Amino acid sequence: MSGYKGLGIKSVDWHGYPTVADWEFERDQDGKRVRVLNRGFKADSSHGFAILITCEASKWDDKECVTLRRTAFDTFKITD
Repeated sequence: MSGYKGLGIKSVDWHGYPTVADWEFERDQDGKRVRVLNRGFKADSSHGFAILITCEASKWDDKECVTLRRTAFDTFKITD
């Protein structure tokens, strides 16, 4: 990734899934600096998923990006 800068990886409790971690980093994308939150999680013994949220780094704490993250994490459901 162009301009990669790691911001950390931490374990989180989320929706009762057995293994969940948030990996945060910044990178360059289309001439802009973006911040990324990659929430990776193991749903069961054979399925893993990731939710990737990307916003301009300078707008990470703006209402639109906060709402995007909150909505993605609050409404995610695994369906058959």
